[in-house]
Amino acid sequence: MYYNRIGTDLNIQWPISVEGVDDISTLDLTLYVECKRFKKEMDFTIEDNTLVFTFYGIDQTVLGIYDLELVLNEGEHGQVICDNKKAFKLYK
Repeated sequence: MYYNRIGTDLNIQWPISVEGVDDISTLDLTLYVECKRFKKEMDFTIEDNTLVFTFYGIDQTVLGIYDLELVLNEGEHGQVICDNKKAFKLYK
């Protein structure tokens, strides 16, 4: 788990492996950070099947432990959800 002072940009890399898929950039993926009643969709890039994104300090409003949620085919048939529980903690 990462520990980050609230208000400080947090750069995250999350490697993803999908069985039978060599390049995850071809998939319909949506990424969220979540904590308590806070949920924010994140913009990301993909480098060598690793999600790369920044949770900017200006967007951080809730202290606590955050999960990452990755959704494949959101809102469609064949939807799959993958979680990374307790990915990081924002503290004061």
